[in-house]
Amino acid sequence: MSGYCFRLFFCIVLLGSAVAFGAIPSDRSKSSSSAVTGLNESIYPEVSRFDPSKRVITFCPDNTCDKFTAGASTSFVDLKTLSFLYLYFFSDYYVLQEWRSRVDVRSKVEEILKGAKDGCVRETARARAACLLVRAERLGQMKLAMTRFDENREVVTRTHLKSRMTAEEFVRAKQANN
Repeated sequence: MSGYCFRLFFCIVLLGSAVAFGAIPSDRSKSSSSAVTGLNESIYPEVSRFDPSKRVITFCPDNTCDKFTAGASTSFVDLKTLSFLYLYFFSDYYVLQEWRSRVDVRSKVEEILKGAKDGCVRETARARAACLLVRAERLGQMKLAMTRFDENREVVTRTHLKSRMTAEEFVRAKQANN
């Protein structure tokens, strides 16, 4: 019995230390600016992977991936929000068409855009998302990369949002952030 108590005490101390030193995020580490409530991994497209310790989210439907990395001051919750908007509005993977048509996904996008506190008041949901993402990229809150695998070697190419939007969309989003 005393061995069990000691192990339980040790686990509690270990868990507390992990939270205190940031290895496991506490509720306080979540960004208060995040517009998302309940954005969990189950609502993401099926082939998404989450690595909170490295602050990375990848979406890999084939041997290529969209890779999202959080900036130094960006919470993992905010990275989830930004990557979700990107996948919904700007990713060109064909496999996302069915996911985009889901009612729960559309509702979550509306919730994110409605709850965002910023100056990105745009005429369409896509334009608002573009404004939020361009701002995040400009402020270093999120980095986007395309990853592919050649001969079991990962090749990462930095991608900018400008390449995923029309020229007019990008200019308008950039102007909204000035």
